[in-house]
Amino acid sequence: MRHGLAVVGLDDLPRTIIGRDAYLHAARLLGVAPTQCLAHEDSDEGVTAATSAGMNVVDIRHHPWH
Repeated sequence: MRHGLAVVGLDDLPRTIIGRDAYLHAARLLGVAPTQCLAHEDSDEGVTAATSAGMNVVDIRHHPWH
């Protein structure tokens, strides 16, 4: 992520990047283990973050929704 920010000239932004931590925080707020959660994501980055947090993930880009 930091490399991507540098490429577009945004590497001087604050150094806090939230990824899997947001998912872990959500699980804590719900009072459940991350392994008991199901994340619905629509980006590669989101799928990676949720998986890294230990959650099961549904990639909604790859399912026919009606």
